[in-house]
Amino acid sequence: MDSFKTKVGFSKVYRITPANYEKQTKKRRPYVLEREGRDSYYAVCPECDNPIQIIGLYKETRESGRKPYGKHHKGTIPYLAKYSEEDYLECPFSNSKWKKTSGRRSTSSPLANRILLTLEEQFDRIIYISRIVKLS
Repeated sequence: MDSFKTKVGFSKVYRITPANYEKQTKKRRPYVLEREGRDSYYAVCPECDNPIQIIGLYKETRESGRKPYGKHHKGTIPYLAKYSEEDYLECPFSNSKWKKTSGRRSTSSPLANRILLTLEEQFDRIIYISRIVKLS
């Protein structure tokens, strides 16, 4: 994937570049963690809200075609994102063989629960906007 977010939930999506990553994360924890003596760079998947690791941010890699990319990190990154296997499997960035499912998420899905909560909390705003759009 070529984009990232800095927070779980509804937040702005950025293209993965060293300049964007540094500006948005300030290269601080929890985005930069030392693993096995080297810095590892993390963010949030723009589709499923799971943690992702940024690969090739400062080093050109043959696999990435010489540009940085994000890949899912199968584990929770404290203070950044909690890993959900269910949301990962529904994510279009999870693998190249991904196929759209029925569109229904399980009630145990953290992403589905956040969407429902937002709909509940912002119901009046949603109706207002839908009426404005319909009038245009």
